[in-house]
Amino acid sequence: MLPIQTESDLKITLRWLFAGAVAVSLLGIVQYFTLLHLPPRFWGSGLEPERIISVYEHPNELALYLAPLLIFFTTLFVNKVAIIKNRIWFVIALLILSVALLLTFSRGAWLGVAAGGLVVLLRRHSWKALGLGLACGAILLLFTPVRALRETEFSDPSSAVHLDLMRIGVREIIKSPWVG
Repeated sequence: MLPIQTESDLKITLRWLFAGAVAVSLLGIVQYFTLLHLPPRFWGSGLEPERIISVYEHPNELALYLAPLLIFFTTLFVNKVAIIKNRIWFVIALLILSVALLLTFSRGAWLGVAAGGLVVLLRRHSWKALGLGLACGAILLLFTPVRALRETEFSDPSSAVHLDLMRIGVREIIKSPWVG
């Protein structure tokens, strides 16, 4: 027997999934301001910014959890699928997820959400709405933790590892273009 058999069952399941994401996000936001259960390596000492982990062991794990859910629930909101009757609370909860995702400083997750957001906008709205969305996104990025990342010039340990992996990959492709 399947646990989700009716539309009501599906809405209840989605509400619990959404509530869990909001709870995890709130814990991460509290962590950002209090350092509660945040390992010292993510405190933002030195050149790298403070990164939240919530209930996970690494900021990227939190970002991998939040990014797809943020796009999924944003899509439900845009398509007016009512899992929460009060749309204002839904928007507030989506903002909480967004802030927590920003505080992970996971650039890959940010790019994924941006790409997902573009797809949602393109499928639902005109090019004018897409332009407005891009303008709002650009303004938001000017006032978010992205500024701190620009100031570090991607010299944090996570970026250094990514750059090393890219250098190794390029070197291997040059050595053997077919097998790489």
